[in-house]
Order: sequence, then C-alpha cells, then structure tokens
Amino acid sequence: NAVLASLKRAMARCPDNIILTHEDLDQACKEQIHGQFQLVGFERRLVPKRSKSSIVLSPENEDRLNDLIRMNKARKVLQGQWGFPETGTTVLLIGPSGTGKSACADCIAYESGRPLKIVSCSEVMSSARVQTRSKLNQQIFSDVNSGAIIVVEGAEVLFSQRTISPEILAYITLQLEMCTGTVILVATSPTGSDAWISCLDSAQNGLLKRMEFVLQFHKPDTLMRCQLWRKLIPERILISPETKVRSITDEDFELLARKFDDFDGLLINKSIFRASAEAALRTDPSKRFLLLSDLISAAEVERNRTFLQGSGLSSMYQ
Repeated sequence: NAVLASLKRAMARCPDNIILTHEDLDQACKEQIHGQFQLVGFERRLVPKRSKSSIVLSPENEDRLNDLIRMNKARKVLQGQWGFPETGTTVLLIGPSGTGKSACADCIAYESGRPLKIVSCSEVMSSARVQTRSKLNQQIFSDVNSGAIIVVEGAEVLFSQRTISPEILAYITLQLEMCTGTVILVATSPTGSDAWISCLDSAQNGLLKRMEFVLQFHKPDTLMRCQLWRKLIPERILISPETKVRSITDEDFELLARKFDDFDGLLINKSIFRASAEAALRTDPSKRFLLLSDLISAAEVERNRTFLQGSGLSSMYQ
C-alpha cells in the first residue's frame, strides 16, 4: 500500500516523467501508519504525528528516547518468541511548561506504532481511591482493546505531599508494576526537575524508582531554539511563488534564537503561527510567503503578551 501511494504521489507531480523519491516513500509510509491509527476507535484517542526527526531534544534526552523506542520495538520478540516475562514500560517526562514533554510523548507513540490515550492524573487518583475502598484490584492503566500508550497528564500531583495520600500512591505504584503496556507520566515542574526531585519523600521516591525511563526537560538553549525555529516552520511557506527562492536562511534562524533567548517551544510555535497568518492574508498572492520580518513582529507580540499575562494585566491585552 505504501509503495502504491508513493507512486501516485510521483505520478501526480509529473505524469510524463515518473521519478520515485525517498520523500514520496517516507510520506506514504507515514500516511499508512496514520490510517491504521485512525482505525483504532476509543474515547480520547490521539493520533500521533511526530517522528523523531520532527522534534528537538537535548543530546541526553535524544539518547534516552532512542533507547526507549528500541526497547518497545524489541518487546514482541523478547516476550512473544524468546519467553521473557511480560513487563511494561514506565516513562516520566518532567520539566517546565513549553519544553516539549507532550511532543516527546507523541513521538514515543508514533515511533512505537501505537495510538495515544490521554487521561488526567485526577482520573487515575479517583479510580485508585475507589478500588482501595472496595478492595478491588483491577488494572487502571490497561487498554487491551486499543493497544494504546497511556499518557497521564498532570502527574506532578503524584509527587506532591499535599494532594495524595501514601495509601493511594502505593496503590498506583503497584498498578504500574503490574502494567504490561506503556505508561507515560507527564509532570510539570516550574522550579526545575532537579530541585523538584530532591524534595521527594520515601514513598514518592519509590514511585520515581519504578520509572524505567526519566527524561528531564529544560528551557531550550540557543542551539535548540534555532532548531525549533527551523523545524516548526513548514518548508512550503518559506518559498517565494515567483522566484522559488527560500525567504529565510539558516543565519536568520540563528538571529531569531539569539534575539528571543527567553522563548520556549510553545512561544516559538505561537509566533510562527501568528506570522504565518499575517503572510496568508496578504492581498497579493505573489507575496504570500513567510519573511523574517513577519517572524520578528509576531515574536515581539507574543513576548509582550506573555509579559502582560505574567504581570496580571492580561485583561488589558485585547
């Protein structure tokens, strides 16, 4: 199916001179995977779209991600053919907002060939309370019918002494040990993950030790910001319709990374979308492509907006 789809792409591009490219095959494979995900129907399904090449990670997290994906892909052979006992994969993604945790979870599912099922941590805790009171022992992380990777959002509350009892925490830890699928805990740590982890008590450390993979996210440095600006912009909107010349250079991306050194991935993405909207609304079709000036103007707006919101003056920004 992927080969046929790639041939159709090549024929549509140039019927008289059909040349099959690596990009045709790559895109066709992605479409086939995407189609399979769409066939899996369950509540709060999320179809993953991000491959490893489309996200930006630190070298340490990139190594951990590659290791995690290899382990997930090897489990069918290890457990199905070689007789290893069935075990699950537990992952903790921790860091400030806007640093790429959700994108990384999406990538894990995409590269593992699995859809995502999103649940909130409050739902997990509520289920754990019900089961501990009624003395039940049903798996709260399983999703056998869909084969989905479970993503628990707001997992920072599991590591807060004020919001969870030791009994509930112990039950959730036990459930993670029993789980044979992949569970990703996404935790937001505003003070930085190192300081956050150092404040855990013994029960919370027990949960942390149950995590097979821990990826700590930080605000992006200059190199990562440059990569984010480059990767988050669709290539097609950088090409002038008339000259067919790329409107933004690698030096421009470096300038953006240095000029907006306080930006994370979320702000960069918002700036790109705002700038693209302005470019799309130009009356002259030949001018409908992205310029460096568009990005700078949009980024300035997002910076000011963030400042106003942080100062409690967001109501004034209308």
